Amino acid sequence: MKSYLAQQFIIVLVAAATCLSPAVYANQTTLQIRSAVEEYVGQRLSSMANHPLFKGSSDIQIKVGRLDSRLKLAHCANHDLMIQDHSGSLIGGRYLLKATCTGDNRWSLYVPVSISVIKPVVVATQSVSRGATLREGQLQLVDWEINHLKYGYFSVVKQVLGRPLRKPINGGMPVLPDHLGITKIVKKGDEVLIEASKGLISVKSPGIALSGGGIGEQINVRNRRSKKIVRATIIASGQVSVPM
Repeated sequence: MKSYLAQQFIIVLVAAATCLSPAVYANQTTLQIRSAVEEYVGQRLSSMANHPLFKGSSDIQIKVGRLDSRLKLAHCANHDLMIQDHSGSLIGGRYLLKATCTGDNRWSLYVPVSISVIKPVVVATQSVSRGATLREGQLQLVDWEINHLKYGYFSVVKQVLGRPLRKPINGGMPVLPDHLGITKIVKKGDEVLIEASKGLISVKSPGIALSGGGIGEQINVRNRRSKKIVRATIIASGQVSVPM
């Protein structure tokens, strides 16, 4: 009797499977595609764990775009479903991946995917006006999606402490390099070391700064030996470089 009931139960399951509507198959297929894309992207990201973008990240989120459940896609066996990426590298941002059924029921479509990299970012705890100097109580580290911070960000509070703002910043927003003024590490009248180098040849001379500036800025410097005024680039505190 048990054997007979088991056989009848199997027959019912087979009959139900053969009666699945195209809409049900389509819904199953879209779920299958989403799962395959998530697995593909996860494997790709695992292989790039040492990429600088991912180092220090607190989370990496993979979001597969919505697939229309009304798509009339024929059923595809898992081993026939192939995911392809033609972007070269998946390092955060938006991409289009191609899903293809390579079996008897051939079809293909593009699937939108977004990869969000979350990292601790220095954020202002309150609004700070232009010209003010950033203090410790005004800053904190917050997990933030860095994909949208195209022009840089800070991950250490000490990097911005004591820096003046050349632009105001709203509370709850990241402190960006564009917000900060350049800290002058050389002042007018400071003694500086002028370094001229080319290849393995390097010549150093004492000089006097005729104006102040920060790293990367150019200032006029008087060479104390030759008395000539040269245009030099500040490379460190008390040190400037000129082309030879």
